[in-house]
Parts: sequence; C-alpha cells; structure tokens
Amino acid sequence: MSSHKGHANGRASPRTDTLDPLQNKPPAKSGIRPDGFPVLPPIRKPENPRVDPYANSKLLTYRLANTQKSLLMKILNKEAAQVAGEENFYFREHKDDPKPEEPGMPDEMMSQDRRIQMNYRFLKGCVESGPVEAMQHSWAERILRMVPEHLRNAKVLHELLQDLFTEVRTNFENSMRRSMVQHVLIKPEVKGLENERAGPPPSEPAGLDYSQPWHQSFVENVAVMQRRLFPLHPSHQTVLRMCQASLA
Repeated sequence: MSSHKGHANGRASPRTDTLDPLQNKPPAKSGIRPDGFPVLPPIRKPENPRVDPYANSKLLTYRLANTQKSLLMKILNKEAAQVAGEENFYFREHKDDPKPEEPGMPDEMMSQDRRIQMNYRFLKGCVESGPVEAMQHSWAERILRMVPEHLRNAKVLHELLQDLFTEVRTNFENSMRRSMVQHVLIKPEVKGLENERAGPPPSEPAGLDYSQPWHQSFVENVAVMQRRLFPLHPSHQTVLRMCQASLA
C-alpha cells in the first residue's frame, strides 16, 4: 500500500531535474547571452509616433508640379508688370486726346430685313410641309411600257427599274412642292434670300405643241431619215443596227 502511494506521489509531483544543457554552465558575463551571442540593445519607441521624421526632408518633399507652378507665376507676374507699364505709358502719352463717341445702340435688336427673311422661311416651310398629290400608278405603268419587254423581264434589271421609279417619284414630289411655293409665295428682295427660287412659275416655251401624240410621228420621221439620209454609208448603218441589237 505504501509502495503504491509512493508511486502515486512520485507520479504526481513535478520533475525537479532539467534537460537544459546551459544550466550547469557558469553564469554569463554582462552584455553576453548564455549561448555566447551579444545582447542587442532594446528598440526605443518614438515618443510621438505620429510625427513624420522625414517631413523636413527636401528630397522626399520635392514636387516638380509645385516648382513649375511657381516658375509660371513668376513669368505671369513679369508679363503683367510689363503690360501694366506699357498701358501706363500709353495713358500718359494719350491722356489729352479726345475720346471717341460711344456707338449708338439700334432701336431694335433684330433688323427689318432679318424679320422679313425669317418670316419668309417660316411660310416656305409651312407650304412645303403641306400635302402633295402622289404620282399616279398609271403614269408609272406608262413609263414601264416604253421599256423593251426583254429588259423588263430581266432579273438583273428589276432592281434597277425599282430604283428608277423611286427616283422619278421623289423628283415628282419635289417638283410639286417647288411649284406650290412658286404659286403661293413671292420672294422678298432682302439680303440672305438671293439663292431662293420663288415667285411666279416660268413661262412655257413657245413653239412646242404636245397636244397630239408624238410617238407615231417620231417613228415615221426615223424611217424617212433612214431612207433619205444618203450621206450615211450603208456599212455604218449595219454597224449601228448590230450595236442596237446587242447593246440596247
């Protein structure tokens, strides 16, 4: 029992011997650690850690922008002083000269010609924005009948004919709007409207009568010219027919 207690007490008690090899060595000298290395001095903390120790350093606080700004201000001050000296000299030289009269302001800020011009342009826009009768479909069919049949049925020329009809319709509408402006408005003779086309429509050319169909007479005249135009060599007529048959 006693042996059991002794074993228990020995197990619970801490170990008094140590494994440190330096324990049996002689005490260390001042300034030298037990392992033989010198003792470093303690790091001193700054009294005020917020103070930047490099705040007064010219190298770290140098800014090229500040230097250029100060140089620019010196140049500006120099130029300003020179201009001020020239103005003072001019004032001393011409202080006794008579003063020119102040320009008189007009009674109205906008001249009468400009009012007329703006009024005309406004009325012209109103007339041009009015409804215009569209080109009739029968007119387009009549134009299409004048094109040879082999050209109308060609797939390559179908898009070209559509573009042609679109251009004809656009020109027709523009002509109608221009005619409306010419019949309704009269262009005033003011500055800024020199290139405007307005006023009464142009007179019809004299000597042309389109009251009768002209196609049949045109065909007859072409036949007469082919029969009676003797200066034209027969070989030229043959080449002309070949070109019309292949390229037309």
